[in-house]
Amino acid sequence: MKYFILLSIFLSLLIVSCGDETRNTAQNESGTEASVEVFDPFHWDTLKGGYIGDFDGTDIRINITYVSSKNVVGYNVHRGLFRNISGKVQETSDTIILNMDEPGDHKFDGSFQLVVLKSDLSVYGTWIPFKKGLSKKAFRLKKIVIDADEKTISNANFANHFSFVADSLGSFYFEDGGFVKYKYYPKEDTENYADQLEEIRGSWSISGKNLTINWSENSVFPSRKSVFKIIFDTEEYNFELIGEGRTLYSNYGAG
Repeated sequence: MKYFILLSIFLSLLIVSCGDETRNTAQNESGTEASVEVFDPFHWDTLKGGYIGDFDGTDIRINITYVSSKNVVGYNVHRGLFRNISGKVQETSDTIILNMDEPGDHKFDGSFQLVVLKSDLSVYGTWIPFKKGLSKKAFRLKKIVIDADEKTISNANFANHFSFVADSLGSFYFEDGGFVKYKYYPKEDTENYADQLEEIRGSWSISGKNLTINWSENSVFPSRKSVFKIIFDTEEYNFELIGEGRTLYSNYGAG
């Protein structure tokens, strides 16, 4: 009887032990057990927001609007080309990997892979074009951090103060995600004035006290790059952009 009791205790301990060992296992397609790696909880919303970096000589913006442990959705802006992106998420002990595709209906569409380090949210990216003949790109991105200091202009708050600037030649419309539109009338014709409004698209970025715009192909800015000096004086309420042989005045400073 004593041996029976001891055997029962031993079997009970063995069952519990086996149960613990199988908590982190799952069956693969062949029916055999495979281990499942368990990671520390990750706050997925920390990945949401804007990222900026150099993409083969011009800035690119990638904005993440939704992300979970499985799916990611966002958009990118490069030289005024706005493309939606979406895809799947992978997690390792040190990184989050975002695999996202552009729609595929534009000649410059492709597939992004962003490797995000959990430690500091720095991003190592690659872009592979769908179309043959275009080259693969490698780049790094930095997350745009919102700074509470409104006395300093940055990529995070520029559009708040310069969403619309204009002079006698045309008007610039800046958006938070790095997108900008320039609208102008190529000819003076009072009878057909409204019908002649034309638009050029671009993407903007801030470095120090300079604004750089990379334009889509156009005849107004043939170099496809404009650089403006930012005049941002909160005490004098003076908000201007100086470049391209003109001074642009912000509607924010005018009020």
